[in-house]
Amino acid sequence: MTQSNAIKPSESFEAPQEALCHILGNTLSLAETTLNFRWNVIGHFHMPLHGLFKDQADELWRAADRIGERIRALDAMAVADRSDDLILPCVKMKAGEPVCEQMICILKQAHGGMALAIKAAIDVARADDDDASILLLSERLLAHAGHLRTLAAFE
Repeated sequence: MTQSNAIKPSESFEAPQEALCHILGNTLSLAETTLNFRWNVIGHFHMPLHGLFKDQADELWRAADRIGERIRALDAMAVADRSDDLILPCVKMKAGEPVCEQMICILKQAHGGMALAIKAAIDVARADDDDASILLLSERLLAHAGHLRTLAAFE
C-alpha cells in the first residue's frame, strides 16, 4: 500500500515553517510600529489616522495569531524570527517626531515589503505542496494590499 501525499511528516515542512516564522516576526514588528504611530500621530489627519492605525494594528495582531497557529499545526515552535526585520529599517527617523505624512510613507513601505516577503513565502509553501500555508499567506497578501490602498487615500 502506498502512503498518501496528503499527510507528510513534519520535517518535510521545514522550509514553510521557517518562512512563516519570518512572516510572523515581520507581522509583529509592523503591528507594534502601527500601534506606536497610533499613540503618537500628529498633523492634520490625526483623528482619522488614529482610528485607522488602531484598526490595522488589531488586524495585524489577529494575523500574527493565525500565523503562529499555522506554524504549530506544522509541528514547529512558533517563534517570531525578526532577523530579517523589514519594518525597523523603515522606522529609523531623523531628529524629531514623524508627522502623519511620514508615518503613512513608512507604513506603506512596510506593507509593500511585507507583500514581497509573503510572495516569497508562498513560493516556498508551493514548493512543499503546503496548501494551508498558501491559503493563509494569500489572505495576508490581500490584507496588506488593502492596507496599502487605505493608506494611499491619505496622501
